[in-house]
Amino acid sequence: MKIGVIGLGKMGKNIVLNLLDHKYEVVVNNRSPEPINELKKYGAIPAYSPEEFTEKLSKQKIIWLMIPADSVDKVISQLKPNLNKNDIIIDGGNSFYKDSIRRYNELSKLGIEFIDVGFSGGPNGARNGGCLMVGGKENKNLSKLFVDLSVKNGLQFFKSPGAGHFVKMVHNGIEYGMMQSIAEGFEILKNSKYKLNLFVR
Repeated sequence: MKIGVIGLGKMGKNIVLNLLDHKYEVVVNNRSPEPINELKKYGAIPAYSPEEFTEKLSKQKIIWLMIPADSVDKVISQLKPNLNKNDIIIDGGNSFYKDSIRRYNELSKLGIEFIDVGFSGGPNGARNGGCLMVGGKENKNLSKLFVDLSVKNGLQFFKSPGAGHFVKMVHNGIEYGMMQSIAEGFEILKNSKYKLNLFVR
């Protein structure tokens, strides 16, 4: 399978390396050229413009976006003139789920499939296998792709557009809430009248 990845930050770069380990052909594009040139050394196929990027993909284009949420619409608009019916766009970033529903509906009118994926695990998960929350219309042809990017038992499909990003949003809320509670607990202990060693192992 050939797949294109746009956005080569910490997450995108490690997803590309993971895909290369799994013997995918990976076409890469980024706003700045330095990460493209770096991944070229590992066997990725460089593309320095949206036009070159889509030209180097297969007839049915599969595109993974790993970019900030506020850039998704802009990048999709740049890609659209070179996309055809049955092409696939996967948004693996932290987009707001209602935006993902809107994008799904807009692209569906053009016959383009949009899949929202919540990706948990950080850069290490991107490199070695993360937890994927996949929303949209289930596509059996992409099952291997998602399995290859997932840690064991770390993949779940949630039916309906936006569902993957919705679950990831709730996941983040739980995670950050727990982290905040732990931090507040340590703050209380630190500022108490007792001389507590909080770094005992």
